[in-house]
Amino acid sequence: MFSDDYYKAFSGWCEKMYGWTFPKEELAFSPGIIPAMYQLTESLLTKNEKMLITTPSYGYFQHTAEYNGIEYVCSPLKIDKDGYFTIDFEDFGDTPLTPMMKLVLWCSPHNPSGRVWTEGELRRIAQIVEKNNLWIISDEIHCDLLRNGKKHIPLGKIMPDYKKLITCMSASKTFNMADPGGRGLHRAYALGHNHKRPSAQKDIHGPGQDSRICEPSLNSGASGGV
Repeated sequence: MFSDDYYKAFSGWCEKMYGWTFPKEELAFSPGIIPAMYQLTESLLTKNEKMLITTPSYGYFQHTAEYNGIEYVCSPLKIDKDGYFTIDFEDFGDTPLTPMMKLVLWCSPHNPSGRVWTEGELRRIAQIVEKNNLWIISDEIHCDLLRNGKKHIPLGKIMPDYKKLITCMSASKTFNMADPGGRGLHRAYALGHNHKRPSAQKDIHGPGQDSRICEPSLNSGASGGV
């Protein structure tokens, strides 16, 4: 669905900006990160399974669960007197023990706190996710909106071999192409390994296509993501 030049351009950007590379076959296309989250959640979870989100969170994380009729459990971030948010690892680590917990909807960098997670924080999250054999969808749309001295670390760089990680990115924030009036250029990329539930791959970008991250489309009616 996309040319070698397209893959080389996108993977080259990821290598330049984050020191991260990925195989071409792990690339899939979605008209937006929100549609990707909706469809992936529907595909990966059954109605009796649950998902975990950290709060505060972007509203569409909650809407993703509600749209699919999935129960969600919140793990609140901690905030100090200066307004600095950190992960409550004790709470986050206990939450996956909730019966039927199957998916973490992750945001990195975090919206709305603005936190750019450190490598140490991401490794602790990865350990919890792997220990409990959870799916994790990592929304990384704000990966290029950073202050000087900060660097985004893709979760895929921390968990390169984990088979239940899906990373979602988009150019819409980086290059200011999202437009609430519907005139923008909307696209999203979803990267994943060989999923155990094959329909997850198909649902990212529609039926009849067999790639993992695909070329962007011009879609004036699609949602632009987070």
